[in-house]
Amino acid sequence: RLRVLAAVAKERTIYRNLLTEELGCTDGYKNLTDKAVSFMDLAVTEFPSAKFVMVIDDDVYVKVDQLAENLRVANSTGLYFGEVWAVVFGNKQKPIRDQSSQYYLPEDQYPMRGLLPYVAGPHSVISMDGVRFIAKNYWRLRSLNGLDDVSVGLRLWSMQLRQQHTRQFSSVRASTNCSDDLVSFVDLPSLGIRSIHANLINNRSFCPGFHSVTWHQNLNSAPTMAEMLRRP
Repeated sequence: RLRVLAAVAKERTIYRNLLTEELGCTDGYKNLTDKAVSFMDLAVTEFPSAKFVMVIDDDVYVKVDQLAENLRVANSTGLYFGEVWAVVFGNKQKPIRDQSSQYYLPEDQYPMRGLLPYVAGPHSVISMDGVRFIAKNYWRLRSLNGLDDVSVGLRLWSMQLRQQHTRQFSSVRASTNCSDDLVSFVDLPSLGIRSIHANLINNRSFCPGFHSVTWHQNLNSAPTMAEMLRRP
């Protein structure tokens, strides 16, 4: 453990890419909403002039240059976009009431039969007005059993900020294919991330070498289709 902590401290010092003490929360699945909101509060405090915040997992490849170019011509307010599964699957999602599921959502926390559409948690972009609203109203807005993407979407709905789907954000689990015009691609192991990066720096397109199994992070632990659609 001491060696791991030392390695983390070294990476923090050299690359300044880790937030291990700055966020006011304890890491863990049930605390994902708290972590997301704590990050947004930090972003508002430390980067008040920023126009957008992107929240992503660590199994994502993002074409940052292309994303930045797209955002330069986008509205700087009222923006909340990414991969919306309700649009991808053409089906209104429902909360899972099975207590054995990782995605269990108790009825006392969310009594409605259908979930309001939201941007999937692995990769989403929110304009700073939405980020400020979430950070400011943190204690008033309830976390939904660790479902950070559902919680964030619900909070943004309360300020009339609606989700927008973009086909340039996709995931291996949802599409099982790769498109060369992608800007953000989720569910990738290190092999997939390195392969995409090698493609791009060698002036190839995004997807050469793609395979839906070898490019899938934790294939056996991925949620089932029913869970992805939040069916009861």
